[in-house]
Amino acid sequence: MNDRSRLSRVRRRLLEELKEEVRLHIGPTPESLRRYYKDYKAEFSGRWTRSSKDELIGSVREARIVMVGDYHTLRQSQRTNLRILRELLPGERRIRLGLELVHSAHQGHLDRFLAGEASLKELLRGLRYPETWGQPWEGYGELLEFAATHGIPVHGLNRSGRGVGLRVRDRHAARLVAGLAVRYPEDLIHVVFGDLHLAAGHLPRYTVEALGRAGVKGVAPVIIFQNSETLFWKLHRRRLQHRVDVLRRGRSRFCINSTPPWVKLHSFVFWERNRDELLEALMAGGRGIVGAGGGAVEFSEQQASLIRVIADYFELRPPGMDDFTVLTLAELNRFIGTLGRLKRFDHLEPLLAVRDSLFIPERRIIFLRGPDINHAAEQGAVFLNWLCTRYAPRPDGGQDEFYRRLLRRALGFVGSLVINPRRKHWHEADHVRYLDGLSRRRVLSRRGRAQREASRWVLRHIDRWPDRGGRSAIRSVLAIDDRCLRLVSTGLGQILGYRLYHGMLQGAVARNDVAGLFSMNPGGPGEARDLYADLEQQLRMVVPLVISKSHRF
Repeated sequence: MNDRSRLSRVRRRLLEELKEEVRLHIGPTPESLRRYYKDYKAEFSGRWTRSSKDELIGSVREARIVMVGDYHTLRQSQRTNLRILRELLPGERRIRLGLELVHSAHQGHLDRFLAGEASLKELLRGLRYPETWGQPWEGYGELLEFAATHGIPVHGLNRSGRGVGLRVRDRHAARLVAGLAVRYPEDLIHVVFGDLHLAAGHLPRYTVEALGRAGVKGVAPVIIFQNSETLFWKLHRRRLQHRVDVLRRGRSRFCINSTPPWVKLHSFVFWERNRDELLEALMAGGRGIVGAGGGAVEFSEQQASLIRVIADYFELRPPGMDDFTVLTLAELNRFIGTLGRLKRFDHLEPLLAVRDSLFIPERRIIFLRGPDINHAAEQGAVFLNWLCTRYAPRPDGGQDEFYRRLLRRALGFVGSLVINPRRKHWHEADHVRYLDGLSRRRVLSRRGRAQREASRWVLRHIDRWPDRGGRSAIRSVLAIDDRCLRLVSTGLGQILGYRLYHGMLQGAVARNDVAGLFSMNPGGPGEARDLYADLEQQLRMVVPLVISKSHRF
């Protein structure tokens, strides 16, 4: 079995396991939902062609109504809307945002929140959020924050009640969308609604009919689906799943493929496992998971499944793969208390400020800020590396520890790409773009100043490395503070990890060789740096499929 086939096998197995768990959670599918899903699947049976981000944005700019499919538990799904909206600003046309998550009867609560007259907790209570929506908040919160910042009006489109089924909800939303289009003919109406509702015979059709009744002819919404499993496997068979972000069918139908199907289902399964605890924390703290106070959310099962998938792909069988503890921000005091007893964590604030997640080998603790599958997979791979080597971090730092840390970051990133090959990170061009953007800003936050310094050193290290000038570069970078130094090792580690992963796919490095890196413990003077140099030389011919995070959805 070649490396691609093995990778496909472990991912398909993960997908089938998740599908089975989804079936257990949702139970028998109602006939109405089954028909909706059948219509939705039919959308992807025809001929879809390659498109691009620029082509999609161009169609959105020309539209009066755009409808973007939403997968409610997947934060990336809501963030795609943010990326589209950012491309449209500044613009000549005003944008209006229509959201399925808010009932039209609750518009007053939404308006007061956007005007700064109500807190998030008051908004959620006014919306009766657990009963009327009951999905993760974070992605929608980002959308509302963006709308408030840029003066974008937001309109609730949903309704519920006894006897209110899918079609009734679609007809209700269609009337509201058509009404907005008639009332504000110069504005762009951007609708965020569940993917299944966007099949041709559902919300889009009812909207066109409502427009016709209002005397508006010839207006067809631009439809943007997200993350179709059918299209994903079509791309996979042609080895295009890493290269193609956008597909198109006809003049007004697009599909953005930014997330593999198993990652999408993973978000649903995690939410369903912990729905009651997460909603309780959200309503109590008004900040979702990161504001939880009781530590009731269980991440261990999620973490163990990701570790098994990565280990299976690389054929790693170290003992103790189930012997770890997961802590989150909900248990931050316990986590800080644990670290405070370790000498190398005398100063905790810089570490917590710069790292989203991390693994503490002395305590076998995987610390996660939230349910993000990318960070969970990354720390799972770092945990596997530790199980294979039992490395001991060096609190005194120095060049050797810098490169050991960089290599661990690279292996962690490779592991996360095994789980989510569409994970985004900063490429070299993104560091350049970030620094160029900062030249127009006078005031930077503390994090911004640290990232500015880190991006400078990442680029300096890359620029000097080929002629071995990296020696002097790294001696200089070691003099900066630990917070920035960790950002530098993370930046360089992700770039190396990206090349390692795609080096496997392109045949520049064998999977067994990458698996061997998990068991290497370059502990002697200069060994980690030399290993990094060897990998850089070996991977120099790997062709990056993406040169900038900004090019993708």
